[in-house]
Amino acid sequence: MRATIRQSASDLTAEHDAFLDDCTRTDGAAPIGDGLRNALKRQTEAAKAARKTGGKSARDGRAEQAPSTAGTSVFELRAGAAGELAGLAVLGPDGERLTAELAVGPASRTRGFGRRLTESVLAAAADRPASDTTGGETPGGGGEPWFWAHGDHPGAARLAEIFGMRRARELVQMRLRAADAKLPEPQLPSGVHLRAFRPGADDAEWLRVNNAAFSWHPEQGGQTAEDLEAAARQDDFDPDGFFLAVPDDDPCRILGFHWTKVHPGPDRLGEVFVLGVDPGVHSRGLGRALTLAGLNYLIRLGIREIELYTEGDNEKALGLYKSLGFHLHATDVSYTRGHDRV
Repeated sequence: MRATIRQSASDLTAEHDAFLDDCTRTDGAAPIGDGLRNALKRQTEAAKAARKTGGKSARDGRAEQAPSTAGTSVFELRAGAAGELAGLAVLGPDGERLTAELAVGPASRTRGFGRRLTESVLAAAADRPASDTTGGETPGGGGEPWFWAHGDHPGAARLAEIFGMRRARELVQMRLRAADAKLPEPQLPSGVHLRAFRPGADDAEWLRVNNAAFSWHPEQGGQTAEDLEAAARQDDFDPDGFFLAVPDDDPCRILGFHWTKVHPGPDRLGEVFVLGVDPGVHSRGLGRALTLAGLNYLIRLGIREIELYTEGDNEKALGLYKSLGFHLHATDVSYTRGHDRV
């Protein structure tokens, strides 16, 4: 069957959303994650703003740039005489790496379309410049992308074998049903209390703690002020559900944090979005207390189910979450031909 692939930098359309919804219903997992979808959305918004201001920042007149989302691309595969959408892929920077995610429509599988999309993504990744025109590093510039398979789809494993990719990382999704939860109130260390995140006032201190706590992490480490500001503009950002543990005698210093989210939609799924403790702080039980504070907050909002993601080899985190009643829901797997590991 004749098929063509088109690459663009535009946001996902209603047609794309309907296509991805069809894949999700069939496979039980969304093939394109929120990270790349939000990157495309921010990139499109930045492009619109740049056109309105002649390519200059409205704040200071400098050239407008979006360093954390620059270069996010969509690949459409259309097949048949009518040019129906049969496959979709997204490639973009995620921290210092390139991330790729793809889907083939349920009615279009076993025709080699996944292989065609993978070839196009790999070629585009190889052509990406390693630095921008100013000589600075471009996030995710050049190199081998990491392909994420949400729900550990068997078709992804077959594609990985064809292209000589290895199973490099497992991200475990766990869930907690509020009806089953029997959670105590958090017991904070002496001299520590919780307060809500204050956008703007707490940004620099939160970035310090987050980047120290996740210095090893390919996505969550290396967060910038622009990344945090973009996240705070999202519809699901709730500062009241962004808990900070601070000393009684120095409330501007952050010891640890728990950033929760509630995803919009009829199910209103809650999430333990990011949980971190300053590695320089030695306070037993702080992580557990922060976890409980966020979970109890979500349950008081009426959330019926809460999800979280953690590394499949993080035994300490897995033990904590299991002790609170979380169970394994799904596993996301990344494949790459590169040699670096988390």
